[in-house]
Amino acid sequence: MTPQATLPVLEDDLRMYPNHEEDDVPEGTLHNRWSGYLVYSLAARFPDWFVTGNICVYYEPGNTREYVAPDAFVAGGRVPEPPPRVYRTWLLPALLFAAEIGSVSNTRDQIAEKRGRYERHVRPLEILETEPVDEEAGELLTPEKVHLYRLTDQDYQEVEREPNGRVRAARLDLEIGVDEHANLRLYTLSGEPLRTYEEEQQARLAAEQRSEVAEQRWEQAARERAAAEERAVEERAQREALEREVAELRARLAREGIDKARSDEHE
Repeated sequence: MTPQATLPVLEDDLRMYPNHEEDDVPEGTLHNRWSGYLVYSLAARFPDWFVTGNICVYYEPGNTREYVAPDAFVAGGRVPEPPPRVYRTWLLPALLFAAEIGSVSNTRDQIAEKRGRYERHVRPLEILETEPVDEEAGELLTPEKVHLYRLTDQDYQEVEREPNGRVRAARLDLEIGVDEHANLRLYTLSGEPLRTYEEEQQARLAAEQRSEVAEQRWEQAARERAAAEERAVEERAQREALEREVAELRARLAREGIDKARSDEHE
């Protein structure tokens, strides 16, 4: 029996690229908080770029076994709507930035091996890595546990820290560090932190409340102005009426004086 030949893949069908189940294992609270923060804040910061995370990034057509799955990444351009379920680097914009939040289950060798896959295949301009933090043991994220690697002509080189302890992502024009609550944080170069989703909602609510208070004050001032104008109209009408009465009284007195004078002349 003649064996059947393996047919080449003629079309790059998106359906053949899965989101692997092993990439959906539960992560710790801090891991989810920081990766979610990165995706939200970077998407808000760069609305013209594609920002997402925790999806498979494939780098070889037809190879569904080799991939990376950044916790967050930024691609320098728009992608078709609806957004892709997986990311195929040979069809979509190049990655500018990728973030890997350390898990206690990952060893340093595993982290370095993953960085090697980025270097050989995906090559984002910068990679953020945080060292694992065992939250159950009470460990905290510190600036020394935040690392940024930049792609050079040879390989990825770790970026030196700024005097403030943060690392600067050149392509994003942002600094990355740790805030006063030991959370991963992005900062503008002027030092302003990018807000979390919760902070943005609180700021929006506060702005709406300020706007509502300002509107109420404006309406109150408008009512007071209208009342003042109404009082002014009434006072002016009263004054004009009084002036007419005084004028009429003077005219009557004048007429009475003239009549009396004429009467005296006839006597």
